[in-house]
Amino acid sequence: MRTKKYYITLFFGIFYLGLHAQDKLLSKDDAIAQALEHNFGIKVARNQVAIADNNKSILNSGYLPSLTANAGATYNRDDSTIEFPGQFLENGDPRPDLEINNAEAQRYNSGLTLNYMLFDGMGRYYNYKSLKEQYQLSELQARETIENTM
Repeated sequence: MRTKKYYITLFFGIFYLGLHAQDKLLSKDDAIAQALEHNFGIKVARNQVAIADNNKSILNSGYLPSLTANAGATYNRDDSTIEFPGQFLENGDPRPDLEINNAEAQRYNSGLTLNYMLFDGMGRYYNYKSLKEQYQLSELQARETIENTM
């Protein structure tokens, strides 16, 4: 019986030594700050606001022209033989074949294309307006997520 009490005391003593309370008391402000910092829904909402902020730029609305540039180069090096069958020189001898060795040809090209739509039925204006509205909507959704978390 005595050994049983000894083991029970030892058992609870080990658990008692293993338990630690937190070192400092968590204040309400600290709890709110940690919730805002570590909540996945709030992180996603903030990322959505950043994406909408990037998208609402006039650069994404189609107002600006588009410029495309391209360039190319071609290099050829050939050996060729040109035959002249049935042709004769002035003295009556057959015309000899013409051999061209290491003939080089270089070609370069480039081009620029500038596109700008003059009128599209106010589509660019409405697209830009829609992007700004989507930004405001994402801000409201982020605010709602934060308020629901708190």
